[in-house]
Amino acid sequence: MTRLHYWLHAQTQYNLHSPFLFDMYREVLFARLTPEERRRYGIPRHDRYRELLYKCCNHYHLQPATLSPHQPTAPDRASHSSPKLGEVPHRGGGVCQTLLTPTHTFNNLSILLVSHPHATPAAEQEWEHLKADPTYQVSLDLYDVALLIRNPHLTPQHLLLR
Repeated sequence: MTRLHYWLHAQTQYNLHSPFLFDMYREVLFARLTPEERRRYGIPRHDRYRELLYKCCNHYHLQPATLSPHQPTAPDRASHSSPKLGEVPHRGGGVCQTLLTPTHTFNNLSILLVSHPHATPAAEQEWEHLKADPTYQVSLDLYDVALLIRNPHLTPQHLLLR
């Protein structure tokens, strides 16, 4: 997908009907970090991936988990020997992924962050494969970063957001 195709087909907050997704859009995806937060956590100014990693962990009380080599995207099989926030596990195709899992047992939300899903044809193919995974109900494509969300209370949808 080219950036032009993305901009022509991407939606804004006004097209979101789910209260969960609207809240995520306002409070996580497009909320700004203060310069102090960026310095404290070592998040460079244009590093959208680490910024979303921090904001998702902070807002939804999630923690990064190590991905299992056998089921790399399954939240149920993730190890909770969590890396530091800045350390991001890598796997095939040059696509950077971090699985965020709940810190509390009553929270059934998991988020898989994918960096640069459209950078190469191999990355795009892997992103399409990940979107087809029935484990996740929602995919949000922000072009430079994508999120797969597991929350049984959401209806399945795939969105391009700007």
